[in-house]
Amino acid sequence: MLLYRRKRKGRRVKPPTYAKHARQCMTLLSEIEHRKYSCRLITSTYAFAELGQSARDSRTAVKIIRDGLSLNWYNRLKKRYPLRRKEQTDIMRSIESFHNFLERLGIEIMEPIITQQDVNQIALKHSLEVNDATHVVIAKWAKVDFLITADQDFLECKPKIRKPEVMVPPTLATRPELRRR
Repeated sequence: MLLYRRKRKGRRVKPPTYAKHARQCMTLLSEIEHRKYSCRLITSTYAFAELGQSARDSRTAVKIIRDGLSLNWYNRLKKRYPLRRKEQTDIMRSIESFHNFLERLGIEIMEPIITQQDVNQIALKHSLEVNDATHVVIAKWAKVDFLITADQDFLECKPKIRKPEVMVPPTLATRPELRRR
């Protein structure tokens, strides 16, 4: 992943938004690792499935770019670029490693029981994509107070999601009731 790119005269340009989000998430994981929060932290098995798709899509995009093709046609082209067995194994190992890391940090990994009606209701009400609405439904199912995300779609949806409260990782650190004393 490229975090910076250089202009012709050697000056750096602002890193893309995903670089900022990645730094925020890494900071949050570091704070969790150093036990800075007193709250219960959870994630879901669905999040790991989505992580696998994201890793697959990234590898496929690199292949498409190497062939000189535009990512504008990604959805049509991705079927032409199946992952080799080793690439699949690497992705699965990485996800399992991350899963184990989160468990060592004490993050609970839940197997949610949700319905497609609940997902559709949230997707329609807040104009969210189904995968984003699924995270909201899982958070409601788990009865959490906060949904921590770097995804702007959650923060910008109309009407605003009220329960659970949606916030970006840096905001969690500003909540004194969640900090370990």
